[in-house]
Amino acid sequence: MRVLDGKVALVTGAIGDMGRAACRRFAAEGAAVVATDVTDVGASEFVEELTAAGHDVEFYKADITDSSAVNAMAEHVRSTRGHVDTIYNNAGVMAVSPLADITDEQWHRTLDVNLTGVFLVTRAFVPLMRGRRGSSITNVSSMGGFRVYPTQIPYGASKAGCLQLTQSCAVELAPDIRVNAIAPGCIDTQMARGYANASPDPAAVIAALEAGIPLGRMGTPDEIVNVGVWLASDQASYVTGAILVVDGGSTLEGK
Repeated sequence: MRVLDGKVALVTGAIGDMGRAACRRFAAEGAAVVATDVTDVGASEFVEELTAAGHDVEFYKADITDSSAVNAMAEHVRSTRGHVDTIYNNAGVMAVSPLADITDEQWHRTLDVNLTGVFLVTRAFVPLMRGRRGSSITNVSSMGGFRVYPTQIPYGASKAGCLQLTQSCAVELAPDIRVNAIAPGCIDTQMARGYANASPDPAAVIAALEAGIPLGRMGTPDEIVNVGVWLASDQASYVTGAILVVDGGSTLEGK
């Protein structure tokens, strides 16, 4: 039996590596998926791929940092789907700069996407979730929300705020809606590769990253989504306010 049969899922940041993995898995587990991203490049082909496989997937282009756009998306989903059962707040960006070089634009953009966007989506869609058994929200934060990394100040601040937002919402939205967070470690995505490629020796950066991971490698998007599917399912019916660290043991280094 598919664990998300009959559920409607919203996935943000749907066109990136992590988002595509989430849409595929949520759909494969029986959910009707509303995929959203600020870009629609490649969206039509992606939706065609999933619908050809027999899945119920639609794409809605929206900037989650714009409250009007988010509210319009919520109204669209209300009018077409009637409700939402689970939100997967996956959209994220990273700015890599030493403190003195961080621009106002980098700071605001990172906080806007990684924290304000989570808030705006949650606020807009909670009315579509109230009173539905098994409703849940999963926020994709990062181990960077509680572990310090040089040159990642805006990212760390935004992800730490996401963890606090998660637990505050878990208390306020109970008992109707469960709210949890996943804190991934280093995952093999375009974002992680971009971080490495910003250095003179990307291969050395990747090797150094993997050397600090007890399991000896970066994770995959599917390994994060496995946890996301479980949190969205009724198998996690007594889990709320949790921060599930999925990092190959990285945060254990030095303990």
